[in-house]
Amino acid sequence: LKNLKVLNLLKNKLVRLDANIGFLKNLKILNVLGNNLAELPESLKNITTLKELRLQKNPLKMLPQFLESLKELEVISIDASITNQEVLKELPNLKSLTLFNEKGQRSAVYGTRNMVLNYLKAL
Repeated sequence: LKNLKVLNLLKNKLVRLDANIGFLKNLKILNVLGNNLAELPESLKNITTLKELRLQKNPLKMLPQFLESLKELEVISIDASITNQEVLKELPNLKSLTLFNEKGQRSAVYGTRNMVLNYLKAL
């Protein structure tokens, strides 16, 4: 598993991710869309190769501060209701931010680095 590049855990009714996920050092894409995750394990910060993170449709209220250590992250999708989106300002390679409303519908897409930065500056 240490060479795993894509982990798709879409709609599995997960209530937590095991802390051992941090050992997947070569992971590029993590999709946990549509689960019951209220928090993320801090060990995610160890996956410095992560480029895409799909978090929408989970009961996350806040993004963990450690996300700022994912410097290679380019794509993230989250619920628009997340209150501390400013954490994303620390991600230098973030090029795509997709926000979803409470009905799970895409409510905003920022598909270029400049669009993402302009959105985040307004927070």
